[in-house]
Amino acid sequence: MTFNELLKELNINEFDLETQGQTHIFHKDNWDYEEALTFQEKVNEFIYNNPEQMVYIITSHPEVFTMGRGLQRNQIEQHGLVDFDQAIINKIDVPVVNIKRGGGLTFHHPGQVIVYPIVHIGRQKLKTIELINNLFKSTVRAIENNDKTISNLDFDRPLLGLWHGEKKLASMGVQLKRFVSMHGMALNVYPSQKMNRALQLTFPCGLPGDIYNTLVNVSEDVIDKENYRSNFIKCLKEQLLN
Repeated sequence: MTFNELLKELNINEFDLETQGQTHIFHKDNWDYEEALTFQEKVNEFIYNNPEQMVYIITSHPEVFTMGRGLQRNQIEQHGLVDFDQAIINKIDVPVVNIKRGGGLTFHHPGQVIVYPIVHIGRQKLKTIELINNLFKSTVRAIENNDKTISNLDFDRPLLGLWHGEKKLASMGVQLKRFVSMHGMALNVYPSQKMNRALQLTFPCGLPGDIYNTLVNVSEDVIDKENYRSNFIKCLKEQLLN
């Protein structure tokens, strides 16, 4: 089965697809999280059976929190992180979905660009940290190509993520299933008021909600946030296909 045949079988609508060699970039915005998760699982199985190929899913979701397997105790103690309090669920107007990736609570909303790399790290001869860092590097180049006013981006820190000064721009969490990756990176391009209200009560990745920033807040060159986001996605696709 080819990747195009898989898409037809799954009856996926309203998407863009770019393919170069063995790399496919699938783009579908504002996608229900659990529907997208089911798609990830199908693509994960496809890549397991076709390990020479790679799929990058670029998307966004309506406001949702995802809860991984939890923060590591040593990280909580070393960095003063705050684990998720289940009692908060009834106080926030955003659903929480439990998933199998590493890490704690993460948030998603329509103003993000989310990238799920579905890659057989054994066949591609990658370590997990190399897959993560390669995605960060592609993201940094895309940000800087799209916006010359943003610099000093950093992902070489004890706490995983993409940072600008003391503010976090992107979160990362990856799961491996039979050496094939799932989940990935959520980059904050512009804010969501609904999510900002929920962030006042939660600690994504164990950090206070106000530590998170967006590209449009950092930039000195944003006129239209949706156009800015679209142009960034074009730059990111170019990097992922290189």
